[in-house]
Amino acid sequence: MPLSSGEDDEFRVSMSSLISAEIRRLQRLATEEGRRTEFLIAFRSISERLRVSPRELGEPFQDMDKAHLQLRHVLLRPVYMEFAVHETERIVFIRTVKYLELPS
Repeated sequence: MPLSSGEDDEFRVSMSSLISAEIRRLQRLATEEGRRTEFLIAFRSISERLRVSPRELGEPFQDMDKAHLQLRHVLLRPVYMEFAVHETERIVFIRTVKYLELPS
């Protein structure tokens, strides 16, 4: 029996088409400010942690007991993200993504 690659243990990350469009917009904004690489490194780091260990990423800020979700947020400059982790299923829902612009 072959060893597991670990992919079955990963969390599924879900987001709406609006969130996907917002991420693309934020990447363009970061590119305009000359911070594309910084944005991509932060976003990819957060995304990887969402798949592997979302319950250890960032800080919890609300429990939605009836929906079996814990809302969490994380800041890895210049990316801020809010997400929900299901308590019993291996699924994460991205709620909000923001880009912290440089001060004017």
